[in-house]
Amino acid sequence: TAGVSGDLSFAVRLGADWDANGMVEPVDVASYINDWLVALQSGTRRADFDNNNAVDPGDVAAFVQAWLATVAGC
Repeated sequence: TAGVSGDLSFAVRLGADWDANGMVEPVDVASYINDWLVALQSGTRRADFDNNNAVDPGDVAAFVQAWLATVAGC
């Protein structure tokens, strides 16, 4: 398991390409939601997408917004 700093940099590094395969696609949303649920249960911050030091529903909203913006080409 990565440390807290590794958890945070993971979310920042991947952005909307959550599975890091070089493409932004629907599976990224599913993978993020899965990791978000695991983070809630395990107490890690791997899915702290908005980098506010907490895993909460705002992270899901921020991820989906980033994913949609990337897909739309914004």
